[in-house]
Amino acid sequence: MAQLSFYAADVNAMWSCWKTMFLEVLDSHAPIRSKRVRKRPSFPWLSKDIRDKMLERDRLKRVAMIKNDDVSWAKIFQKYSKCSVT
Repeated sequence: MAQLSFYAADVNAMWSCWKTMFLEVLDSHAPIRSKRVRKRPSFPWLSKDIRDKMLERDRLKRVAMIKNDDVSWAKIFQKYSKCSVT
């Protein structure tokens, strides 16, 4: 990248030159990293209904932590009792 010349007779050649230099800069400053993600195991007892209740419970907990009032905490304890496995 010592030479920063964009002059070319063809528009496609200019685009190719610019794209190459741009990607070189990106790769040097923000290289692509690969990360392995494992699939979460699916549990037969964890149905969609239970997962939805758990997500609602967690959302209510975030709200209760922010508001910090008795009504919000009562709602969260109500949801905890519905989500527990018996």
